[in-house]
Amino acid sequence: MEHLEHYPEILLDLRDKIAELIGDPQAAFAITEHIRAERGGRNHYLRRGRKRKPAPAAPDEQQGLFGPVEQGPEPPPEAPEWIVRLGQAAGQILAERGLVSEQAEAVAELVRAELTGERAYIPQGQSFELARRDADIFKRFRRANIDALCQEHGISEQQVYAVLRKEYGRRQRRLFD
Repeated sequence: MEHLEHYPEILLDLRDKIAELIGDPQAAFAITEHIRAERGGRNHYLRRGRKRKPAPAAPDEQQGLFGPVEQGPEPPPEAPEWIVRLGQAAGQILAERGLVSEQAEAVAELVRAELTGERAYIPQGQSFELARRDADIFKRFRRANIDALCQEHGISEQQVYAVLRKEYGRRQRRLFD
């Protein structure tokens, strides 16, 4: 989980809350990566449940002093389809790591609760992807494998050298900070 300085802040917050809920930071990161991959680059607005006007009382309903007796709290609003899919993906991620997959529903509910009533933009995380790519190139670079790196990442030889210059410069600065 390196280069988190390039990771979208909204997903870092969600990752921390999910990790607190399930107790595994790696699984929480995998779940937020799923959110970024599926929903990145979109605005999200999850509506709060609308308050409904009470229906007129039927003649056989019990009447209280000030009107009909309420039946109880209103159920929460229906979750959007992508929240349901998130719950399924979280269940798979948790099962792969040997954790209790029943927590997946709680994870989906946590994400729904965090985003309800807010306009949230989940970035695609392109700078994060580029930082991961650059770190991979830097780590695996040998003069003999430059063609393989170019082909694997779909970039030219000049771009590989530019990435290496940038990574060397970034890593050198850390030595003197």
